[in-house]
Amino acid sequence: AVVSTQSTGEADELQQFFASMNVIARKDDILAFFDRVDTDKDGTVDFDEFVTFLEEILSERYSGDEVLDAFNLIDEDGSGSVSHEEVAKAMQKADVGIKPGDIVHLLKEADLNEDGTICFSEFRSLLFGL
Repeated sequence: AVVSTQSTGEADELQQFFASMNVIARKDDILAFFDRVDTDKDGTVDFDEFVTFLEEILSERYSGDEVLDAFNLIDEDGSGSVSHEEVAKAMQKADVGIKPGDIVHLLKEADLNEDGTICFSEFRSLLFGL
């Protein structure tokens, strides 16, 4: 779906969307949003532009101490990165309902530099799909 940056009706819909996420946004904020998110300046916000924006918002909203605290809890040896085993152990302990094979697959995807560990930025990407 493509959102036109020229439509005030769609700005109203976007304002309602933000409200559903407990984000209060004025109409002028929405227009500023359109200007910021429409990176190719074609007058529309396409799906990829919108997803990029949502990822940015989520990372800003949850980039504080909560995520770092969670990372440090998993980093049992205090090395500053977490091994696949540490993450798998934490996920099993938290009983998140993920099968061991799925955990292995998820961790392989999260380990972007393929060094066998997950650094904090990779951990954030694992949580938020960034």
